[in-house]
Amino acid sequence: MKVLSKTAILLLAFLAILAISYWLARTYLPIYSCPDQATAMATIFLGAATIFLAFVAALQDFIRGWLLKPELSVCIEMDAPDCTKISSLLPSITKDKTSKSKDVYYFRFRVINSGNTDANNVEVYASELKKYKDNGWEKKKTFLPMKLAWSHVRLRSLPILSPHTERHCELGSIEQVDEGEYTLIDLDDNDDEARLMRKMAKMSADEPITRENTLFELDVESPPRSYTHTFQKGRYHLLLVVSASNAKPVYVTLEINHLGPWFDKESEMFQNGLRIQIIQQSKDRP
Repeated sequence: MKVLSKTAILLLAFLAILAISYWLARTYLPIYSCPDQATAMATIFLGAATIFLAFVAALQDFIRGWLLKPELSVCIEMDAPDCTKISSLLPSITKDKTSKSKDVYYFRFRVINSGNTDANNVEVYASELKKYKDNGWEKKKTFLPMKLAWSHVRLRSLPILSPHTERHCELGSIEQVDEGEYTLIDLDDNDDEARLMRKMAKMSADEPITRENTLFELDVESPPRSYTHTFQKGRYHLLLVVSASNAKPVYVTLEINHLGPWFDKESEMFQNGLRIQIIQQSKDRP
């Protein structure tokens, strides 16, 4: 519908040029000065049409971009295929460093192109993280903004997203917990950067991860050693910037409510373990 309306605008512009040309001809070409009025009018209309076509040809790239645009948006549902549990061989962080099959909950969202042309070089950037505390939402200063990876292909930038199609992008995961196997550095309420770095280096203040206190890990392009891409229990707002080289960026705020416990059943996990919803989606930065 948008393309039809814009095409109608161009057609009206052409008709307006013809109408102005007709008025000029009637005003400045009286009958006594040009016996063959039909020839004169045809000449003026042809000139107007030539000028209009030359204008369109000169601005064809701008007009094409005006008529044909990708429209990006994000959607997520707490159900397969967006969110699901699979078994995977993952290295265990144990003394013997063995690998075994573990259940993993994967959380993905869909990037949709509802426009009428390809979206080129599409990227998803995790820009900002906030955590809810007693006095409201507080920005996590230790969070490192990074791009998220596209599902299956593991690319940071998707070359093409065709019109009226969608593609999954990885958000994060929660691994099955064996008691005493994992540790998590407590990064909350610590504005002393030097102390924070010492804590991360010495691993002296680790909090054990249990079935009642799972770890949510964002699937960023390059996981930092500071573990700032991981979530403890709490409510979080994650700001995503979805952009393409030929489209305006879309700002999406996800609310991630990490309740903590691990559940073997997906229905219980997505209700009582971790919940994700989109609370804002706009082309204006919040």
